[in-house]
Amino acid sequence: MNKTILTDCDGVLLNWEYAFNIWMEDHGYTMVENGNFIYNVAKRYGLTREEGSKLTRFFNESAVQGFLPALRDSEHYVRLLANLGYKFHVITSMTKNAHAQKLRVRNLRKLFGEDTFEKFLFLDTGEDKDAILAEYKDSGLYWIEDKPTNAELGLRMGLKSLVMEHAFNLHYEGDAPFVKNWKEVYETVTGNVHSHTRWH
Repeated sequence: MNKTILTDCDGVLLNWEYAFNIWMEDHGYTMVENGNFIYNVAKRYGLTREEGSKLTRFFNESAVQGFLPALRDSEHYVRLLANLGYKFHVITSMTKNAHAQKLRVRNLRKLFGEDTFEKFLFLDTGEDKDAILAEYKDSGLYWIEDKPTNAELGLRMGLKSLVMEHAFNLHYEGDAPFVKNWKEVYETVTGNVHSHTRWH
């Protein structure tokens, strides 16, 4: 288990925000000024809470889930960690829709490798992660999240939480350290400072 890494998916492995913004524009919605600093979808687009939840669910159940791009340098460093023998358990509050889940699994395997992920744990859209994280209580495993409340939850469960930095979570001042990208996750997990030249 010590070579297991627990990770959220949206905003950590995949660039959900980018894909969602494009999808919303395609559907005629415009983000409020400085909306990228707002986590809540309804507030970000000036909608009611119900509309925000409904649109998030529609998006999470759409075929787009098969094509979300990797976040920043995640593809390179997750594969490097996998090559070192690390296995990933993905814990994602996406949807209970089986078709959308299959698309997400296929997309993750395509981007990060067929054998990188040992488990995919799906929760409903916006569902809390308490029960699933409780299964890993006091394991001391790394837990990568972009939502500060989930990172804090991990700390309380005896996990080593890292917060993937975004405009919307910069206000966070808790105990879980920020990481800007997967290079920093890699260095934290392995203790190796990795300088690599990008190839063309």
